[in-house]
Order: sequence, then C-alpha cells, then structure tokens
Amino acid sequence: MFFKKDQQDANQPKEEKQLPETHQSARVYLVNDAIEDFAKRGGFDDLEGMGKPLDIQEGDVLSGVLKNANYLPAWIELRKEIAAEMKLTMEKMGHSDPPVVESEIEIINEKIKNYNKKVPNPVLQKGFVSRENIETKYENHWQ
Repeated sequence: MFFKKDQQDANQPKEEKQLPETHQSARVYLVNDAIEDFAKRGGFDDLEGMGKPLDIQEGDVLSGVLKNANYLPAWIELRKEIAAEMKLTMEKMGHSDPPVVESEIEIINEKIKNYNKKVPNPVLQKGFVSRENIETKYENHWQ
C-alpha cells in the first residue's frame, strides 16, 4: 500500500510553489531600478570620458581597464608589499642579526602564503623564500 501511495503521488501533476522574494533580492531590484532611473534622467551624462573609447594598454584587457580606473586588486597590492619587504630584508642581511632577518623572512613567507590564496590563477602563485634564495627569487619573480 505504501508503494501505491507513492505511485499515485508521482502521477499527480505537481504544483509549482511561488517562493516569497527575499529582502536581499528585493533590495537588488530596487537598487537596479534606481540606477536605471538615474541613467535615464542623465545622471551619468557628465562623467569624464563619456562617449570616448577606453584607452586599453597592450595585453590583458581587464588589467588595462583596472589601471584606467586607478584600481589595484588586493593580490597585486600584496605583491607590491611583499616585494618591498623582500628588498628591505635583503638590505638588512649584511648588517643585522641573523634571528632578526629570519623573523622577517618568516613574515614574508606568511604574506606569500596569503598572496597565493588570493591570486586568481595558480600559475601566479609564488614559492617561499629563505635566507639563501631571497635575492634570486626577488630578481626572477618579484621585481
């Protein structure tokens, strides 16, 4: 009998349930409507470069657009920060105590681990540095 009941339910047409709209999606619609209304009233007409083509540099289109917008993704900012810290650490290596340099290298490697988590493509990930290879890694991968 249990089997027959399931069989009957399977043969019955299923009703589509209307799910109530969430507050978040309602807000998205409101914001989109407000932006469209603003654009229709000419709110974006006085933007700098309006109607002119984007000046995109050779290579990656996304990078060119981001550069024009003066925006750097967090992973690129972190890359620059790591490179600067590597350079400072290399300068200290000749005249600082080895434990101080080792401590700075540990901090750099933590930042490299964080960088590797943020990059959009595994090909962009970088290897860790040590006292022995920091100069080579800097010259070949971080400049």
